[in-house]
Amino acid sequence: VSQSSGRIFGKKWKLSKYNKILYCGIELDSFNLKIDRSLFRNKFNIKPNGYILGHIGRIEPIKNHLFLIDVFKEHVKKNLNSKLFLVGKFGSATQKVKERIGQYKLKRNIILLGARSDIPQLIQNFDALLLPSLFEGTPIVTIESQIANVPILISSHITDEIDMINNLIYRVPLSQSPKKWAIIVKKALKNGPSRYSFAERKKMMARFDIKKNIVELINIYES
Repeated sequence: VSQSSGRIFGKKWKLSKYNKILYCGIELDSFNLKIDRSLFRNKFNIKPNGYILGHIGRIEPIKNHLFLIDVFKEHVKKNLNSKLFLVGKFGSATQKVKERIGQYKLKRNIILLGARSDIPQLIQNFDALLLPSLFEGTPIVTIESQIANVPILISSHITDEIDMINNLIYRVPLSQSPKKWAIIVKKALKNGPSRYSFAERKKMMARFDIKKNIVELINIYES
């Protein structure tokens, strides 16, 4: 799945012909949809000067939602019409997340969408994604954001194996304050998407193409 997970087989695991990394594959082409972003903005009453930020992941402490809300609180001070969409199953941190949203009076700005099956469509409506996780393996959302050409801010705890398109990835240490994170959110939004076409991004991210991975897996079983 990743270089880091391979280490459980010892320091010399790469030297064995029996060990091979097969990355988590996704359907890359599903992130090349023709999206009318105005429909999403109208549905959630997002004004033209409002940014759409997103987070995808089960609401658990390890995902660091409370810090994420602190970051968004700083962002919304200068972007009153921005909205943050929390996508993912309601987990053990849900109640604390709702309380923090209420405490900051951000119920109008933060929307909990719950688990969704339309992730490709949602991501392509976002202006940026934020993932301030305390720990991650190889988070699929970082792959999805890059193929969709959406900037993403991630904590420095996340493996650099997912850094495929450099100007879409913004690494920020969790030691930095929410205010500092908000400054980098502003930078990511200003810079916007990469200049690469979908075909170019797909080529750069070939290791995560599920079609390619299926062929590799079949070859492993048949060899």
